Amino acid sequence: MNNHRTGYLRLRKPDGEVVAADVFWWMIRQKRPEYRGWTIVGEGEGDGAPNGSPLFQPSAPSAPSVVKAPASAPGRFTVAHLCEFAPPSVGGIATLIGNWAAAAPDERHVIVTANPVGAGYWGRVEAIHAPAPELPQVLAQLDPAVCVVHLPIPPTMQTSRPSIWYVHGQLIFAGPKPAGEPLAIIGSSKPDAFGPGWEPDKIMFPPLGVDLEKFAPRPKALIAGIVGRLSPEKVPSEFVAALKLWLPAHPQWRVRVVGVGKDRRLEAPYKSEFARLPVEFVDDQPPAAMPDVYAGLDALLLPSTLEMGGLSACEALASGVPVVARDLPTIRYSLGEGAMYGANDAEILRWLEALEAPSVRAEMGRRARHEAESRHRLDTWANVVRGTYGRESRVPGSGVRGPGSGVRDPGSGVRGPGSETQIPNPEPRVSVVIPVWNTPAAWLRQCVESIEAQTFTDWELILVDDGSDNPETVAALDAWSGRQLLIRLKHGGISRALNAGIAAARTDLIARLDADDYSTPDRLQKQFAYLAAHPDVAVVGGQIATFGDAPAFTTRHPERVELPDDGGESTWWQVNHPAVMFRRSAWEAVGGYDERDGLSQDRSLWLRLLRAGYRIRNLPDVATHYRRHAGQVTQSPEFAAEHAENAAKRGRPAAAPETPAAPPRAARRGKKNDPNGSPQRTERNAEADASATFGRPNLAGGTPESR
Repeated sequence: MNNHRTGYLRLRKPDGEVVAADVFWWMIRQKRPEYRGWTIVGEGEGDGAPNGSPLFQPSAPSAPSVVKAPASAPGRFTVAHLCEFAPPSVGGIATLIGNWAAAAPDERHVIVTANPVGAGYWGRVEAIHAPAPELPQVLAQLDPAVCVVHLPIPPTMQTSRPSIWYVHGQLIFAGPKPAGEPLAIIGSSKPDAFGPGWEPDKIMFPPLGVDLEKFAPRPKALIAGIVGRLSPEKVPSEFVAALKLWLPAHPQWRVRVVGVGKDRRLEAPYKSEFARLPVEFVDDQPPAAMPDVYAGLDALLLPSTLEMGGLSACEALASGVPVVARDLPTIRYSLGEGAMYGANDAEILRWLEALEAPSVRAEMGRRARHEAESRHRLDTWANVVRGTYGRESRVPGSGVRGPGSGVRDPGSGVRGPGSETQIPNPEPRVSVVIPVWNTPAAWLRQCVESIEAQTFTDWELILVDDGSDNPETVAALDAWSGRQLLIRLKHGGISRALNAGIAAARTDLIARLDADDYSTPDRLQKQFAYLAAHPDVAVVGGQIATFGDAPAFTTRHPERVELPDDGGESTWWQVNHPAVMFRRSAWEAVGGYDERDGLSQDRSLWLRLLRAGYRIRNLPDVATHYRRHAGQVTQSPEFAAEHAENAAKRGRPAAAPETPAAPPRAARRGKKNDPNGSPQRTERNAEADASATFGRPNLAGGTPESR
């Protein structure tokens, strides 16, 4: 059956009558007993048969149309999107292009298609029909700064102009890489394997972006929705059969099918299958109406067996709608921990049954929204995409300018009803940032569990993997599920990792901890209460108690931390880095961690804060248990060399940086940074994070801006 592509078949019945039938109609009936003996005798166009009328009439093709640039908007286009087909109004590609244009009001976008442009909702995006032979002439007239080639596309639509490949679906990556060298390659979802010629490290996979203000949770009735075009792969016949058996046993559920798509011939067979069942069909909806669509749903069903990225599901997450999806790698990449996954139709429907409980729906709705806020911010996606052509394609002012550049690892997700996976805190008041670099799994587990055991519970946990290559550490991070946000970077040092983690934080209060240490149970509660009672204080530290491979001791740093008499050149310091909580606003005001400072990043930050007039205080209680071991950086030759270099610059001999006989300096266990690094504020660090994460150079430019 997969070899038939014309849409209609000629079928011979056992009595010799020949009729025409839709391919999908035959796919869902061919195994039924009453159709035994029916055979395929050819292909047709649905225009009649020798001994009978066709079962379905095709819709009339739309007349060619061209949408030209309005006279009120002269000048060149910024981005031209090359598509084989004009995307339908409900299609994910059309919505993606519309989002792109909406997120970049300073740009002009145009869709150039090889086929006639039909009616549809385009928003700010113009659309032009350009047959392949005329493509060079059309592009010369449009003069775009960059072309985005949306694969799959015929080789005849490739262009020699500066271009980006946007690959929709893992089937393209499974084959050989097409000829050509684009500025960048972007994938809508990450495949399991790549065909010949692809270089995975050079491909970006930014999670799709959704307007979180437009798509937000709303009170609604108990209805399960299926959103998108109707097709055998989107709504498989097997799922249709399972749903028909399930619905009569669950009368509290209604199903709303939203969207038909280009091939309207499939609408009639689906309606016929669901006749006399509580299933309603809603026609294609423009993007502006979609928030209201999701507001009317209690759950979104995604039974698709072939999905590119699941943009409708991402919109549902943003709307706070629980999503039940088939367990596909592409969908798991897009939806992460925000969805419930079923390996088969029965598991999908069991999840829907679990959502009958209001508490479960509310919990999974919170989880969905949190996932959208963490991974699917439209500005984050748009900044990553636009950052690929800022320099090469002459687009003025483009580049990554926004926050949230890290990639959240999807983790294991929710696998079935009854899972005890912890729901992320939707409204934290403290962000705990922990950099990780090849930390033994047992130490990392002890560290995270010390946060999970805090008496203060309004926290979020941000783990920043600074390019770990230890299999034990990588496996521990991959398998983790809980309330942490995981950002993965190429190895660049603790300063860069901390800047990335703080840039992704949702709160103004940042608590520091290192992956090989652990906190006392009341640490966050005491430090939060102190900063709430002392709004004039920017940093509150605590004492550390050491343990491990060296003699144990406890620091006794004074309450007030003042600028040293020598202006800060002392080697002694009185703030324990893994035991502090500070205000992000103050951190931003002095430029964050200076990535040129190597292993002394904390000392530099405290000095800049004090010189700017900010106050630093210490509590007398132990806040952190500090592990001493041979592998930590403060015991390394690199740290000793940096200590000696700093002392030499001050014209004095270098003393031993740390000895067990005296309290240690502030904890510095980051890795050696790039000596060519430069101090950057929050937004610039977000730009660097995005570039490093997706394997692209940092194309950002302009003046840093604070969040």
